[in-house]
Amino acid sequence: MNAYVSMNAATHNLNELLARLSLGETLTLADENGAPIALLVSLQATAKDVQEEAESKTSDPMRDVTLAASADEKEKRVDEWVEQMKALAVRVSAAWQGEKSGLEELAEMRR
Repeated sequence: MNAYVSMNAATHNLNELLARLSLGETLTLADENGAPIALLVSLQATAKDVQEEAESKTSDPMRDVTLAASADEKEKRVDEWVEQMKALAVRVSAAWQGEKSGLEELAEMRR
């Protein structure tokens, strides 16, 4: 679930909205004019996320990089992690609902 809600609606049921988000899913908060003002990203896995991870039996390649036996193994694990980050970037891009790109939004926020 990637949701877009007004600040007013979020103040009344933020806990419920956040509880419905899976790991990595987003909640965009909008002002009274519908303009995005904040992007919340869930950092907590739901029970479903945990079950799917267990079923997939994939590990986080970065978690074990320091335990790798050789430089080649470390490089392979780093490459796997980079691929996972690229896949995440594709998911975020596909879910992006703003008129401006994420980079444009960040640039404006930093001004």
